Amino acid sequence: MLFILLISIHAVILSSKAFLKFHLHENLAWHEYCKEFFCLAQEREVNIDTFLLIVAALIFVIIAFFCIMYHFFHVPGLLWKFRTDSSVSSSPFISDGILYIGSSDNHIYALSIIDGTMKWRFKTDGMVVSSPVVHDGVVFCGSNDNHLYALDIKDGSLIWKFKAEDWVWSSPCIFESVVFVGSNDSHVYAINASDGSLKWKFKTEAQIHSSPCISYGVLYIGSMDGSVYALYADDGSLKWKFTTEYLVESSPRVFNEIVYIGSNDSHLYAINASNGSYRWRFQADAVFYSTPCISDDTIYIGNEDCHVYAINLNDGSLKWKFKTGNAINSSAFVYNGIVYIGSYDRFMYALNASDGKLVRKYRTIGTIFSSPVVADDVLYFGSEDCIIYAINVKAQS
Repeated sequence: MLFILLISIHAVILSSKAFLKFHLHENLAWHEYCKEFFCLAQEREVNIDTFLLIVAALIFVIIAFFCIMYHFFHVPGLLWKFRTDSSVSSSPFISDGILYIGSSDNHIYALSIIDGTMKWRFKTDGMVVSSPVVHDGVVFCGSNDNHLYALDIKDGSLIWKFKAEDWVWSSPCIFESVVFVGSNDSHVYAINASDGSLKWKFKTEAQIHSSPCISYGVLYIGSMDGSVYALYADDGSLKWKFTTEYLVESSPRVFNEIVYIGSNDSHLYAINASNGSYRWRFQADAVFYSTPCISDDTIYIGNEDCHVYAINLNDGSLKWKFKTGNAINSSAFVYNGIVYIGSYDRFMYALNASDGKLVRKYRTIGTIFSSPVVADDVLYFGSEDCIIYAINVKAQS
């Protein structure tokens, strides 16, 4: 292999010299270029067998290079990809044939799900890690410029913006024409969707990266003070709080009056929604940033210990786990019996929901924080390689 590499380098040097002569004399024909290359080889006293071996080796290196490039950069089933100007940690939201997503290039994007063409983009003054939501013709999304934005769905024009005192990393949710969102200033905000006026705010004891969810008029959210809060959505008064053993950056999900949420103390918790009492907890080996995904009787969630876990909804027992090549911040999405989730190892994984066996994986060039969405057999997600991907999950190669 070393011998082939050396003679390939030799061939490249000879070819380069001849190629320079070709460019210095623009009227030199291609057959004269080849003759020049052969003459240079003769000057170096290279016999014809060695010369042919050099050419073959050079062809081999070129083919190998393109095979490697294909292996690393080919995405099976790729329908389209859209490049932003920085990393994409935000997760997509799809409404009426349009995909909405943020980027660390400070923009919120609206793209056609058909071909990825940009409908509009809106510039904020900070990175957009928050994930957009759409309600009644308005796109709501936070930014690290300390604002929550309300944009017209048709053209991305600004309707209003609400100023917090620090980053709005949290993703908003809507309930009864009120927008709820957390901020790094440690507050949970309730903002009137019509005009951006403040309805109420509730102060926790630390930053909020967690995104709220609402069930039966009660808002649930985690805080980096280590607690999970249940607040009445109408006035922001505290119903209960549940304290874990470390920071809570995961976002909650509520199912059958049970709140499921991860903590940086390495546990996934099941908490009674009615009174905040403990039901069970599942222990992994590292931090839970990922948000629980619930399908049938199973919770699917990623962990910083590199594993995807499938956990019994009723008692917290382990059904299966799958190890990826690095930590997981992305949250899972279940579609047609397949669990889709991204990893720091740059792959988007497709796992069999019943047993966790690998079905397929899709390589990107960057780590994947973005959580996937699948609609009509198309997988959408962003990557730290600055690209938003649309992949046909039915494609086999």
